[in-house]
Amino acid sequence: MAQHNEIEFEKELCEHLAANGWMYSTNDTGYDRERALFPEDLFGWLKRHPTDRVPVPARVDTQPKTVENYGKVRVRVMRQVHFSTADQSSVDLLLFVNGLPVATLELRPASSSRSPTRSSSTRPPPAEGATNKVQPLFGSGTRALVRFAASNDEVWMTTELAGDKTYFLPFKRGTGDGGAGNPLNPNGSPTSYLWERVLQRDSWLNILGRFMYIKHESTTDPISGKTTRSSSLRFPRFQQWEAVTNIADDGTPIRRR
Repeated sequence: MAQHNEIEFEKELCEHLAANGWMYSTNDTGYDRERALFPEDLFGWLKRHPTDRVPVPARVDTQPKTVENYGKVRVRVMRQVHFSTADQSSVDLLLFVNGLPVATLELRPASSSRSPTRSSSTRPPPAEGATNKVQPLFGSGTRALVRFAASNDEVWMTTELAGDKTYFLPFKRGTGDGGAGNPLNPNGSPTSYLWERVLQRDSWLNILGRFMYIKHESTTDPISGKTTRSSSLRFPRFQQWEAVTNIADDGTPIRRR
C-alpha cells in the first residue's frame, strides 16, 4: 500500500474490493445526490426481487433460493462522490448495498498532515443556504450508516456527524501487547484488515444485517421527574466484531439478550 499518495491509497483499496466480489465505480457517474441513491443497482435489485428483504448469511445455509438471492446482492464501492446538493463537496469513497449508500470512507496516507477524522468531522450535516436541511447522504439512519476515517496506520469510525463535535471511536486491532494501535503488517498497510476482512463481502453484509442496531435509552431527572428518551445507531468496534465472529466460527451458540 502506497504510503505517500492518497490517489494510490484509494485505487489499491478499491481494486482489492473489485477483485473480491464488489462492483467498482471509478467515479460518481449515475449517483443521484438529491436522493442519495445509485438507481441502477436499486432498480436492478427491485426488478428481480420486488418483495424480498436483503438476506443475511445466518439464513443462507438451508435455503437454496435464499443462497441464490444472496449471491445477487450488489455491493459497490464508488470513488470521489459529489454528495452535496449545495456545492461540489465530495467524499473519498462511498459504499452501497443494492444502490443504498451504507458507509463513507475518508482516506489519508500516513505521511499526510491532514487527519482523516478532521476531514470527516468538518463536513457539516446541514446543507449550506437558507433551507438548512440535512444533506440526503448524511440523514441519520436513513442513508450512510457509518463513517470511516482511515490512514495507512489507523482507522476510526462514527455513526453521527456533528461538525467539530463529531466523536470518532477507534476501530483498531490493537498491537497484541496492550497497545492501542495496529500491529505492523509485513505484507502491506497496517490497516489492510479494514478492506481485506471487515469489507470482505460476506463479513460486511453480516455486520450490516446482524451487528448494527439502534440503542434506545431513557433517563429520568430525579428532581423534576422528567424523562428524556434518546436513540443512537451502534456499530461494533473491531475487537467486538472479531470476538463474536471467532466464537461463531468455533460453533459456540450465540444468544441475544
